Amino acid sequence: MNGKLGLFIYGVAPAKEEWRAYWKKRGKPNQKYNYQWLAWNSGKWDPKGLAKLAEDMGARYLVFGIGYPFVNYPSKYANVKESEIRVVRGPKGQANYDYVGEIAREVRKRGLKFGTIYGYRHPGKHPFWFKSMKEVIDIYQPKTLWWDDDKLSYSAEQLRSREMIAYYYNHLKKPEEGATEDALGSHKIKTFGLEQHHGDWFRIEARYKPARETIAKGYYIRYEEFFKADWITPTNEQPKGLVSTYLQWLIHTTAHNGNLELAISWNNGPYMPLMKRQLRQVGDWLAVNGEAIYGTRPWRAGKPQGRTTSKIHIRYTTKKNSLYAILFGWPGTSLTIPNLAFQLGTKVEMLGRRVPDSSLNWVAEKKGVKIIIPYTGSASSGPVNYADPSKLVYKTVVPCDHAYSIKITPIPKWVK
Repeated sequence: MNGKLGLFIYGVAPAKEEWRAYWKKRGKPNQKYNYQWLAWNSGKWDPKGLAKLAEDMGARYLVFGIGYPFVNYPSKYANVKESEIRVVRGPKGQANYDYVGEIAREVRKRGLKFGTIYGYRHPGKHPFWFKSMKEVIDIYQPKTLWWDDDKLSYSAEQLRSREMIAYYYNHLKKPEEGATEDALGSHKIKTFGLEQHHGDWFRIEARYKPARETIAKGYYIRYEEFFKADWITPTNEQPKGLVSTYLQWLIHTTAHNGNLELAISWNNGPYMPLMKRQLRQVGDWLAVNGEAIYGTRPWRAGKPQGRTTSKIHIRYTTKKNSLYAILFGWPGTSLTIPNLAFQLGTKVEMLGRRVPDSSLNWVAEKKGVKIIIPYTGSASSGPVNYADPSKLVYKTVVPCDHAYSIKITPIPKWVK
């Protein structure tokens, strides 16, 4: 619940010749899952670079896709009689290559958590799937598990999903750090993407579910594919660019009791420089405003969202005795937030604003509270010492791009 942002990576798939060989004795292949653009021979495998990208974008964990029937780790249940499991070859054609282990090590070197997504299969129809999933848990100790494929197609009893989740927690070295998706059994079809029941979190597929307006019932993860996030914003307004949209989703999701996971492939060829550039800008914003995101909780005594009197969107988060009002636009020299009542002695700051006194003056008004952001516009005389904020040329400093965090201590009251 504290990480708030994750990088989701579609894992390495089989090469064309492997795919054809597998299906040669099984009839026509299912083209839906013929992801040649993800194949191991489609580009350079760079686990260190992918882990560094997660770190640079401010993600606190990384989820890596395993796949089925082709898996990208050396399973002892692959290539045995009656098993459909096949191991994807390495980047130089090596057999039994451990893609999962390589990226897991690089992720953990950076202090990030590692998770996986594995296509859940009916154990009765795929007898080696259950054993291979236990194998993944034992070897890689994933901190979070996503499920796909048959997860809603059969009852929990047929899927033996309770047994699988029990195995997961009983075999983690630190079970208190584990988290599984709440999507295992046909009884959850009606509430899929809507609320949490028995798992640790539920999924919201970005393109199929609108932005929440109330705090979620349970904890959720909003999944956004990199190149689709600019199609829709949480405010249903015209997108202002990829980075702004990603950050709006991160802020909105955090305020409504969730995480954001941005999904990319391990190798998107000519698009990788764009992905790295944009995702690193998310990290730049978090370097300034991470205090308003990481480790926060929704404002249950107030509202998760609102607007200033000038119609700038606000999302609220809380931590300890502070409220963060995160603005989706620059307010200028002042802003009025309706429905708030401050106590005497309330301290107001803007995160990242480097001036001698970072506190902002405020005035109680009939409609709420007016916050003043001083601006002089006059240049200082003499040489500028950039190491000393008191000698900066201008007294107002815009701390970042895209969104701006106002910290209010103590937490005010919400009034109608």
